[in-house]
Amino acid sequence: MFVPRRMLTACIVMVIVLMLGGTSVFAKGHDDATPVNGTSSGTSTLTNPSTCNPPSGNPAFLICNFDVTGTYSGTPIGSGTYSGHVTLDYHSYTATNPCATATGTITFTNAHGDQLVTTLGPGSQVCETAVATVHSEHLVLKIMSGTGLFKHASGTIVSNGTTTDTGPGTHADSATLTGSITLHGHHGKGNDDGGDDDNGGNHDGGND
Repeated sequence: MFVPRRMLTACIVMVIVLMLGGTSVFAKGHDDATPVNGTSSGTSTLTNPSTCNPPSGNPAFLICNFDVTGTYSGTPIGSGTYSGHVTLDYHSYTATNPCATATGTITFTNAHGDQLVTTLGPGSQVCETAVATVHSEHLVLKIMSGTGLFKHASGTIVSNGTTTDTGPGTHADSATLTGSITLHGHHGKGNDDGGDDDNGGNHDGGND
């Protein structure tokens, strides 16, 4: 087929432009940050009841450790379970700022077994509310590593919710999940076997 020289030149220029600007044309999809929209619910269990007694004023009793477990569902993280360990530090607690600083790690595992490992970053805290048995939670979960769909993930998940006393050392937790996540290297659709193969198909990240 005959292609006029002007059209051929224009095509070559366009190809060069696309190649130079490839990140904005060809690298879309999961390499873009995607908003997180989900919910979670579970339990937190105190693991050091003999040394957790805030706000007693005694520095030896101002650290409280919890095991946390539960379920989650949302996009683009799918649905599954979470588990981890959270430490509340009441050293900064005051009457005008009745909050504890929260640190620790939480791992999300989707229905395919892919895991997303997060750590609680700056700004994470648990605070008293007007109801004595209810505390507010604000957890900033920085993504540290992952497997399968989440192998090269980056971003931050923000958990805002409440934790309610249900008995000695036990609490019911519920939260909404926001933030954003980038699933680097996962393009296209297909059925994933849950492994770490970046070149194959991938989970769709929806609610499983």
